[in-house]
Amino acid sequence: MTTALTALDAAICAALCLRLVFYRRRGSQFRPVASLVAYLITIAAGAVPLLALLGHLPPPDAATVFLHFVLLVALLAARGNVVEIFHTADYDNCIHRWLKRDRRHERKITQG
Repeated sequence: MTTALTALDAAICAALCLRLVFYRRRGSQFRPVASLVAYLITIAAGAVPLLALLGHLPPPDAATVFLHFVLLVALLAARGNVVEIFHTADYDNCIHRWLKRDRRHERKITQG
C-alpha cells in the first residue's frame, strides 16, 4: 500500500510541478509575490518525485496524498494561476490581495 501511495503522490506532485512550470501569463501583469509563491510550490512539488525515484521519500499517508490532489485540482481549475486559487467571487480576501499586490506600482505612487 505504501509503494502505491508513494507512486501516486509522486505522480500528483509531478503534475503539480509541470502545471506551474508551463504556466503562461498571456498578457497579465507580473506579480513578484505570486511568482515567488509559485516558484516555491514548484520546487517543493518537484522534489517529491525526485526523492521518490532516489528512494529517499518517506512513505506518505493518505491525508498528504489527498491534500496534494486538492492542490492539483485547484491549480488545474485556475489554469496554473496561483493568485486565482485564493480569489473568491463574493469578496476579495486578504491572501488574494497580498498575492495580487504590485509593489512597483506602489513605489511609483509614493515617489510621484
